[in-house]
Amino acid sequence: MEAVESGACVSKRMPRLDFFAVLLGTRWRIFSDHRLPKGDGGSCDYKRKWVRVHPSLSPQKRFEMLHHECLHGAYEHLDEHWVEQFALDFSEVVYRPDVLQFLGLQRIPDSQQRAQS
Repeated sequence: MEAVESGACVSKRMPRLDFFAVLLGTRWRIFSDHRLPKGDGGSCDYKRKWVRVHPSLSPQKRFEMLHHECLHGAYEHLDEHWVEQFALDFSEVVYRPDVLQFLGLQRIPDSQQRAQS
């Protein structure tokens, strides 16, 4: 059984993601992948133009990891520490109830997401 909340799918299954996006003029496939190594929340493959995010992360961590890996895709030369810190900082700015409400989005509580996984 699935429910839709503000465009986000709430499901009893692990969340899935698979779409194409353009990052600085280059088409990338962005998708969730449960086969990523344990402890590896995401990856960016420059050769294949893939961004992968592990679906078992909390919603905020998935948001952070998606931002992190897209930064790598768009700016291959950026230092890992900088990308990591900026993605974390940005997710903390955007992933706040007041900011999400301002943007017209609704956050799915981490506890609700874990209960449905």
